[in-house]
Amino acid sequence: MMEEQGTTLATPEATNPATTASAPLTAVDVGSSKSSTEQMKKRKALYRQIVGQLLHDGLESLAQELCAKEIISGVLPNDALLQSFIAPFEEAPNQGQVDSTFLLNSNIDGPSTAITYKEVNSVRQSANCTAAAFSCDGSIVAIGAADGLTRIYDMDKIVSDHSQEVLCVIPSEAFAPVSSIAISPNVALVAVGFQSGELRVYSISTGSPRLETTQEDFYKMNSLDFHPSGQFLLVATSHTNVRMFHTKTWACYTATTSAPHTAPLTQARYNHNATKYASSDLAGCIKLWDVVSSTCVHTFTNLFDGSPCTSIEFSTSDEYLLAGTTQEASVLLNVESGVKIACFNPLMGVSSLCPMIFGVDENSVIGYAGVGGVVQLWHTSSGERLDSINAHSSPIEHIAVNRARRVLLTCGRGKEVSFWVLSEKVFGVEEEEEEQEEQEETYKPMAAADDPSDLTGTQIIVKDKTIPETPAATTTMDQTDDSDITLQ
Repeated sequence: MMEEQGTTLATPEATNPATTASAPLTAVDVGSSKSSTEQMKKRKALYRQIVGQLLHDGLESLAQELCAKEIISGVLPNDALLQSFIAPFEEAPNQGQVDSTFLLNSNIDGPSTAITYKEVNSVRQSANCTAAAFSCDGSIVAIGAADGLTRIYDMDKIVSDHSQEVLCVIPSEAFAPVSSIAISPNVALVAVGFQSGELRVYSISTGSPRLETTQEDFYKMNSLDFHPSGQFLLVATSHTNVRMFHTKTWACYTATTSAPHTAPLTQARYNHNATKYASSDLAGCIKLWDVVSSTCVHTFTNLFDGSPCTSIEFSTSDEYLLAGTTQEASVLLNVESGVKIACFNPLMGVSSLCPMIFGVDENSVIGYAGVGGVVQLWHTSSGERLDSINAHSSPIEHIAVNRARRVLLTCGRGKEVSFWVLSEKVFGVEEEEEEQEEQEETYKPMAAADDPSDLTGTQIIVKDKTIPETPAATTTMDQTDDSDITLQ
């Protein structure tokens, strides 16, 4: 059994006055006002460290009271404050350095940002979309449908060229809907699982799919995941045992344990450094396994008050596990301790098996909102709702993220699959850019005149105002006010 290791989480560091004092003043010297601002930043950073320490020590009520009074959010439990205090005594200057994976907008005094996605393309399948997966490098996407066909697309053509061209189609001989898809790290193999229990693996290295192996099972293929080396394929069926296939010999292995799952599996996922894998079941239980020995090292039970755990995903740092469910709030767990870091409540109870996933930069969590075809975005560390996307006219069945291309894929209960590109908007900055673009479009009719000196018969539209036709008129713009036009 692997030895448990403690983890700490990051808090923002106080602003360094040495980095700001050298900045030259271009207008007025604010003097004491500037000094006061720096002190406020330092005090805010200190309060955030105090909140992190209080949460780490289990004093949640005190932490919540301080957060409410000082308007603090996005802080995870950590002992950075304690470590910074004891470091001088232990002569350990590096102690207390912690991970800041889930600190969104850690620059608390900087401009606030909103995470939004813009649709760039959509492709139509021959039947309802039931599964999808991106390659690790983001170059291709494989989309499975209810008629058993799997289509592969080039992501550069999807996003840049807005093309709907299909690279290749993997035929179906299982005569059953596709239930899961995985692409090997070297983009040489595509594994397709079916609701009938059949597993088919194809080689696509030559451009056209070639069948490598077929594996039969009595249980539905719920999830497929390649080992980061590509040497193993992790399979979760509706049975209680996790299966593992060697991708050279296709020999099948199962974990031998005295504490197996007691309910059918829903998903199984490797972590990023390939030391562990996690499995989830319909009873809401998650088990963590050592990859080498296939022994269970952690079991997290009763996470959702009896509701099933429908999806799991490791964070990039492998320190956190995102667990989705159908009826209760999905949660973010600390892998070592099992402590719930944040909860993500849908707008309504979710009956769909749509997974909960990290956004393209892991600052957000994405899942089905539980109503219509709406996709919901949550703040990763606080669970606060950030935004929603009215993606489809029917309930969401599947979502996936391409982090290499920063693209989100969504599927409803229909044949359309949509692709969305991440767009981070900085308030107070992009508004000015949008206003400037609006002005450029506003004055465009003037440039369209045949003779710039003769504007007779030309209407000038300023924002929502229209200045009617004025014979033999010339215009000058007062630069002190964007919305004023003076006729002379």
